[in-house]
Amino acid sequence: MIPQLSTGDNNGFTLSHPDLNLGKIFANDDLNVTCIIDWGSASVGPVTELLSTPGLGSNSSPLPEPLVAAFRSPYSQRWHLEPRYWAKADMMWYFSRLVRLLSMQDYNLFRVLYETLNKVEGEDIPRLFGNRASQEHNRQLLATLEEDDISEEELKREESAAFVSGRAETVEENWCREEADSDVPNQ
Repeated sequence: MIPQLSTGDNNGFTLSHPDLNLGKIFANDDLNVTCIIDWGSASVGPVTELLSTPGLGSNSSPLPEPLVAAFRSPYSQRWHLEPRYWAKADMMWYFSRLVRLLSMQDYNLFRVLYETLNKVEGEDIPRLFGNRASQEHNRQLLATLEEDDISEEELKREESAAFVSGRAETVEENWCREEADSDVPNQ
């Protein structure tokens, strides 16, 4: 799936902001962008990632066409981009939201991305996952991953330690309490 998200051209890579939204973009009174913040998770990716329309807030639905057109307009005015670039950018939009696993729409995002990439509709996605999971190399991978899993007993012990007096402690509260306990001399 991933190789199909690139245009295949040898046109280099771009610096990509993984969470570009209205809260991260600052503009002056003339609506010129003056600053973009929170570059901590920036990465280098294909040009199609740069051309992918940023989201507005935490919405996992594609933006209305007028907003997509407004985003694409400056690119189209400066460069002649073939339609396949925009098609790949649309696929990248779905992919970037899917891999973040931040929405309750992950199945729908995967379905649209899969159907778009494979040019099929109505594919039985659960059966597809079942077929892939039953392949020998995937069963071996699952066994390897399960070796690193903690047991149910260990999980219960860790959950019990995380919950005190019927409320979840934050990591900071837990750390502060442990620090305070270590400062008390043994009696």
